[in-house]
Amino acid sequence: MFIPASRKYFAHSIALQRKIASWVASGFQSHRARAPRGLNDLDALNERLENAKRRVAICERLVAGWREVIESEQASSHDVTVARDLFRTFENGLEVAMSDREEVEKSLAQRLLDIFEGIRGRLPKNDQELHQWLASPEGKAATAFEPASASWWGEVGRS
Repeated sequence: MFIPASRKYFAHSIALQRKIASWVASGFQSHRARAPRGLNDLDALNERLENAKRRVAICERLVAGWREVIESEQASSHDVTVARDLFRTFENGLEVAMSDREEVEKSLAQRLLDIFEGIRGRLPKNDQELHQWLASPEGKAATAFEPASASWWGEVGRS
């Protein structure tokens, strides 16, 4: 009874720690991606997506490795209780990493929709229209040269 409760507690504390670290790293901004100096929103979102994918891959390797350790220890008739608890903790970490990746993917998709709507004045009829537009010269230009402030402080320093 104690082990499942502590596992759940640690999983929540790890998720909370990552959210707080993300919030601090973003300068206490909302969930919308804040572009670092010299990068537009799309660049920042793409960078966050690559980092999230990398973290998922690391967690997947960790889970797969522990699964192999547990199987080999079971084959040797060793007690695997502690290893299983660690394995579940690593699985929870993988779930958190996958949900972070999904959140970034949603943010990126929303940003692309916002750009399409800003240029065309309407939302795309379907995903195919959006993807065709993104592949077109107009779409490539719109995403490559997304308006970004020349100043890191934006318009705040001009008033």
